[in-house]
Amino acid sequence: MQGQKISPYIDEHGRQYFNFCLGAQYLCEDMANSDQLKYIVYKIIQCEYRNGTEYYHVTRDGKILPNAITANRLHYILNFTLVDVLEPGERQELPLTIEEVAEYYKQKAMEQEKQKENLRKAVKEDSEYQELAKTKKKLMIKMAFAEVKGDYEEFALLQPHYQSIEDIINRKMRRDNIDVVALDNSKKVCPYCGNTGVYRGQICKCAKQNEEIIKDYFAVKRLRQVKPN
Repeated sequence: MQGQKISPYIDEHGRQYFNFCLGAQYLCEDMANSDQLKYIVYKIIQCEYRNGTEYYHVTRDGKILPNAITANRLHYILNFTLVDVLEPGERQELPLTIEEVAEYYKQKAMEQEKQKENLRKAVKEDSEYQELAKTKKKLMIKMAFAEVKGDYEEFALLQPHYQSIEDIINRKMRRDNIDVVALDNSKKVCPYCGNTGVYRGQICKCAKQNEEIIKDYFAVKRLRQVKPN
């Protein structure tokens, strides 16, 4: 393992985890004591992931080591001194990284643009789309005038017709393999990150709300590239 960074643990679902488990306790030989055989206990009390590297905060016989150690360093220690695993601990999933978030949002934007282009092409070539679009626009104008005039009865009468046209367009788009959800989502713009997923050098709130979706996206991508451990 010398010179090669340990890759994260990948489970059967493609999710990434720390290699060593939180709360794990290891009974090891004290290699610093050459005069007589002595044992020490290491315990992992915190796992961190920074700049693509796993870091572990560890206690030695109950005392916290001053610096976090990398996965490579911990692997080295256990490889040469481990006597027994006293507690297996619990495996922790890696957090999202800014790089993953940025890549996901970039791919999402590309897919949305593709759907928009498909719709533009369909509208241009399909007279039914053109007629539906005209009807929808006329109804929007009538509803706007009714609202301005305060004629809420007229507005209420027009609204079901408008929704009916919307439903017809959506059904037609699905038949034409146009992703309605992607188009709807493309209209929603995060006021902080502008749909990039990153705000002021940090993962944006909108990305954190979609954390499981983003992790699933990369899990599927990972499974296509590598075999689970």
